[in-house]
Amino acid sequence: MISSKIKITILTISALLISACSKYDYSIHKPKVRYKPSLQALDKLNRSNMGKRYVWAEEGPYCFDCSGFTYFTFGSMGIDMPRVAREQFKKGIPVSKNELQKGDLVFFGNPRTGVATHVGIYIGNGKFQHASTAKKRVVISSLNKKYYRTHYLGARRYYNFNNYQPYTPGIQPEPKYNSGVRYTSSYKPIREQESKTINAQETEIDTQTQEMF
Repeated sequence: MISSKIKITILTISALLISACSKYDYSIHKPKVRYKPSLQALDKLNRSNMGKRYVWAEEGPYCFDCSGFTYFTFGSMGIDMPRVAREQFKKGIPVSKNELQKGDLVFFGNPRTGVATHVGIYIGNGKFQHASTAKKRVVISSLNKKYYRTHYLGARRYYNFNNYQPYTPGIQPEPKYNSGVRYTSSYKPIREQESKTINAQETEIDTQTQEMF
């Protein structure tokens, strides 16, 4: 028989776990518009987010999942799009692989089902930037890499950065957004000193990857 003390301990631990799991806010938060849409703004956002952590269900500004990264980047330029990859794939203007332009979204998934499970931003020269589940951070990868080549589903254009012609979606019901930054995981806001360190690292990355963009 389990003693009453053990039962109380188990119930207390269970209550604490339930409380911890329920404190996170999983609602969608629109990023603050910081730039007008342009290649310069896209480059700046891509460089500043390079190397940041992958965390599921996060949409910035300190960490991202794959669609959170694209959502944050385009949202920071005032370009609206759905939050998750499979919905982002359903919108935008379809673009063939040989007509990809910088700023197009590239999607990956199971070719048999056609459901997009991963997304990144095409940056030119056969490369794209994305929040990688494997690398656990924002990285640049090649579309020619075997996995991405065999799981490539297609591309969508939400904004023509070359001709400055935005994609205008049909009238959709406006989702309810909450203001402010939220953290959907145990990843906590960085402290001031950590922020300075990351800014220094981003400056170094900016210098090293300037020619890539």
